[in-house]
Amino acid sequence: MTTDPWVRAWGANAQGQLGNGSKLAQQKPASVIGMSRDDVREVVAGEGFAVALLRDGTVKSWGVNASGQLGNGTLTGQSFPTAVAGLSGVSAVAAGRSHVLVVKGGQVLSWGENTHGQLGTGESTASKVPVAVPGLDNVKAVGAGDGFSVALRQDGTVWTWGQGTAGRLGTGSTANRTAPQQVADLADVAAIAVGDAHVLALTADGVVKAWGAGADGRLGNDSKADSSTPVDVAYMDAVAKVFVGAASSFALMDDGSVHGWGANASGELGDGTKTPRTTPVSLDHLRGVQHMAGGVGYTLAALDDGSVIAWGANQDGQLGDGSTTSPSATTTALPPGSGITFVAAADRSSYAY
Repeated sequence: MTTDPWVRAWGANAQGQLGNGSKLAQQKPASVIGMSRDDVREVVAGEGFAVALLRDGTVKSWGVNASGQLGNGTLTGQSFPTAVAGLSGVSAVAAGRSHVLVVKGGQVLSWGENTHGQLGTGESTASKVPVAVPGLDNVKAVGAGDGFSVALRQDGTVWTWGQGTAGRLGTGSTANRTAPQQVADLADVAAIAVGDAHVLALTADGVVKAWGAGADGRLGNDSKADSSTPVDVAYMDAVAKVFVGAASSFALMDDGSVHGWGANASGELGDGTKTPRTTPVSLDHLRGVQHMAGGVGYTLAALDDGSVIAWGANQDGQLGDGSTTSPSATTTALPPGSGITFVAAADRSSYAY
């Protein structure tokens, strides 16, 4: 393990989302100001901003703030991390396109854009500070996409709210909702992963369900049609973890292998083609994967040797290899021994952590 204690960021930086005090793009990993890796539990990225959950339960944010997505009571962006004042005891965090969710004591708090009701407050007024989402308790995980929100409760049920377009709420409707509603006929869910407009749910017995936008085959059910209710991802069982890009999906199997499906126009699936996949394909070259994340057209993976590899689009240096050229195969953003266990990518932009 390296003694280097810093969180790293690279790629586009026009809103100061790399957290290094500037707005200059960075084609190689560089330090996020004032963020000790040992203190950080998780980093999540929205469109032009990022949020970090620290191990002490506090939260920091940086980047664009036009909708109050930094949660600091202002609409002023910042190019370095500062604390979300008055917020502590947080156990989980998620960032959508322009809004944020956190879990505190089993309750959900939200802030930022609220055009579609994605804050879950029963109205459509944006908030520059954390506000409570009523009607939910015992929540253990949250996810956020483009204008919608997802919560996983301790009892294995899933609840959604916000924009309903393409069926992304999973409730059988495409209507917007300003308050949480349970996804019916879905139980024993162990984990969720939320893309731009689709959701994956991993059940306790290793089966993957999906709903929302079906374009490019991202639901993995041998179709490109949207689904407003959960469908089975084909040929998937014995799944250990699920990850998503903006429009791509990935499953880490119990045996350590990785499968991917969905959008692939920039080679973001990593299967050696640029062909969208409507059902999962095995990514035989990927082994030792600990964590994955993806944005529009690119994907990152943290491996068990402490390295970070990346593939797909690279026009803003989002692959972190020092270039803006898309490789024909995987490239290395951070070498073995870097001690990296977690990666994050921007859903609708081109930067990474």
